Amino acid sequence: MIIKRLKLENWRNYLHQEALFDESVNIIYGANAQGKTNLLEAISYLGMASSFRTTDDLDLINKNKQHFYLEAEAYSATQGRLTISAAMNRDKKRKWVVNGQPRRRLVDIVGIFHTVIFSPEDIYLVKGGPGCRRRWLNRQISQIDPAYCHTLVNYNHILRQRNACLKAWERMPDEDTLAVWNDQLVEYGSQISLRRQQIIAALNQIAAPLHDDLATGEGLELRYQCNIAGRESFSSAAELAELYRRELQRHSHAERLRGATLVGPHRDDINILINGDAARDFASQGQQRTLALSLKLSELELAYAEKGEYPVLLLDDALSELDDQRGRRILELPAKTQTFISAATLPSAINQGTKWLVQAIDGVAHLQ
Repeated sequence: MIIKRLKLENWRNYLHQEALFDESVNIIYGANAQGKTNLLEAISYLGMASSFRTTDDLDLINKNKQHFYLEAEAYSATQGRLTISAAMNRDKKRKWVVNGQPRRRLVDIVGIFHTVIFSPEDIYLVKGGPGCRRRWLNRQISQIDPAYCHTLVNYNHILRQRNACLKAWERMPDEDTLAVWNDQLVEYGSQISLRRQQIIAALNQIAAPLHDDLATGEGLELRYQCNIAGRESFSSAAELAELYRRELQRHSHAERLRGATLVGPHRDDINILINGDAARDFASQGQQRTLALSLKLSELELAYAEKGEYPVLLLDDALSELDDQRGRRILELPAKTQTFISAATLPSAINQGTKWLVQAIDGVAHLQ
């Protein structure tokens, strides 16, 4: 995947900006708070239809404007030429267009323009709570498997409906409606858990040797903690569905008391182990950072294995957080994929690609 041209209008501190990018390396440099991360965020947004920095898309609109507009021209080895655009106003009315055709569903957008971003905050993949790891897993599976994205959207919708039913239980119990939500929750939830198991098994095969290359002697292992099954592996969605029904029945009284769904993939986790010990509890800050890098590198390789091409790689101030050995490993990646690197100063080790200076003048970012 290669992004050739990007246009931004009223995106954070960019008012009007257009750029033609290098197909290998693009170094985005400048002082802090100028707009470097905002640029990488725009590229990532076109791939995931969401920001990696905020959950409120209103934050993305320039504070003095009423809408934003993004447009990119790209080339994919498997899809050919792509033009993708996104727009949103302050009423949160969105418009997505891919190759001239409007797209209204999330599943019809995510993964068309595939990106992987690595930033200092990715250390929370290791040290953060289960929600951080679920979001990471959902993001990468959705970009390689549109069916998973569709199933996840449906599951979250049913989960909200079921929780509303449980919250109203004391004053308005409704066994028939709950049974309907249970059936659908089991259907979608078992599919999600099975796909997560498959992807984590594939990631294990990829991540372990990558991590050994970065940290010799540290054995990396990922273990899927499935909330439904209580174990790492299972043979089929049907087996999971039966286990799910049993767990819902077992927790039915507690759920009605608490007004919330206590069983399902929304409560899953991934246990990250180094030489058999939980990295979240025992790994040093440096080890956790290296683990996060290994997970991101494995994400690139998994995308290639599943889709036949590498995503665009976005490195947001990542080199400043890595030692020389790991920094060199990162700098080898442009041979495989188009790479965007943001940095406060020009990295001396990079002699290839195009360098872009970002400066904010009167609060407005300019790329030159």
